[in-house]
Amino acid sequence: MTSNAGKSYQLYFAGLARDCEENLEENIKNILKIGRSEEVEDYNIVVAENDSKDNTKDILSEIKNNNKNFYVLSFDGIDKKYPVREERISHLRECLFRKIRRISGANGSETGRLYIPIDLDSKIAQSIEKNQFFNECERIINGDADAIFPVSRPYYYDIYALRAEDWVENNYWKNVVESKTLFGSAISKVRYKYLKQKHIDELIPEGRIPVRSAFGGVGIYNLEKLDGASYKLNGEYPQNACEHVLFNESIKSKEISTDFVVKAPTEHIQYKIPVVSKIKSYLSSGHSYCKSS
Repeated sequence: MTSNAGKSYQLYFAGLARDCEENLEENIKNILKIGRSEEVEDYNIVVAENDSKDNTKDILSEIKNNNKNFYVLSFDGIDKKYPVREERISHLRECLFRKIRRISGANGSETGRLYIPIDLDSKIAQSIEKNQFFNECERIINGDADAIFPVSRPYYYDIYALRAEDWVENNYWKNVVESKTLFGSAISKVRYKYLKQKHIDELIPEGRIPVRSAFGGVGIYNLEKLDGASYKLNGEYPQNACEHVLFNESIKSKEISTDFVVKAPTEHIQYKIPVVSKIKSYLSSGHSYCKSS
């Protein structure tokens, strides 16, 4: 019989998968590596998949057949019920969260239980460094925070889920939509999203950054602190709001750790190029952007 001495964690990973064959296998491989570490008493990976046209379903099926801790929930056709992307994603994350609550409740162990929503489409999951990850798990179990999120290299990309004082204090996408007629779509995105994406060298001196909300491709939550958490807004799934902002509302102590670093998805920082520096310089010089007539 294997002893559990020194094993501190129960890990519950939750991810969404749709047409993500390019990165899926490597992402799951790294998650399995973390789950099988000596620090872990038990782990489970729950994936919600819907309507994939590539090999995502086959990859998940093969992984499931070889791992008893791996669950796949199928939601084919869900676009018809939830045609709005934010609403659909919130529903899927809520289903995963409920599944994990059931699994974790049946375990009965007193070791640290951690809920870990994680993106599977980009290279974020495969870029997680194990020692950094477990250092943050330890801080949560010790009560230093209820939820911890990573920084990303080279730029912090996830402005949509971020709410932090003197950084992003409201819904950036709402600002983009409302300012389109004045600035145009491209300039609005640069102004309210890309110029907010801080370089990691700018963030590292801050150490641990208190936030009202964040995500950044992965979150580590103390499952014992999530009794009131939900991806719903007043019992309904949101259509124009980030699901992570809603989920984080009921959680007290949240922070971004600059000791926990992942790779930023290229598609989310594609405008962090010299032209952004030129626009920033233009804005700081006192000019205003107006859509040409």
